[in-house]
Amino acid sequence: MARTKWNTKAPIEDLPREKLIIYKVIKGATNDGLEPKLAEIFLTGQIEASKIVQKELHAEWAAKRQPPFPSVADLGRDIRPVLDRLTPAMMRQLAQALPILRRPGGRQLLDLQVKTVLGHSPWSEKATQAAVAPLLKLSR
Repeated sequence: MARTKWNTKAPIEDLPREKLIIYKVIKGATNDGLEPKLAEIFLTGQIEASKIVQKELHAEWAAKRQPPFPSVADLGRDIRPVLDRLTPAMMRQLAQALPILRRPGGRQLLDLQVKTVLGHSPWSEKATQAAVAPLLKLSR
């Protein structure tokens, strides 16, 4: 997505699309076994993490004077349909993870997973923390 937006000079932030996605998640939250506000907070964290990664990449490419990439996926045709399938899957996985996160020791388990992810992630700690912050608030 970052490469596509780089090539097309599209803004990283698309608030109308973000609001629509969040609205859909809130509307379907109870079907996924989630409280609507919880689903909203979690998805907002994922969106923020994505924007952090894209901004970091764009800053890196600007510093390097990166020319347009030779081949990129189409945002509307290729990328967004995949994201539209992943979002409900993330919500279902969150619903399955909640009992584990909310039990005693859930926070420690999450902290270990975060350290593992950070150790293998090409993304910054800031992006990972944005994605995980909602889960940390839920865990015990």
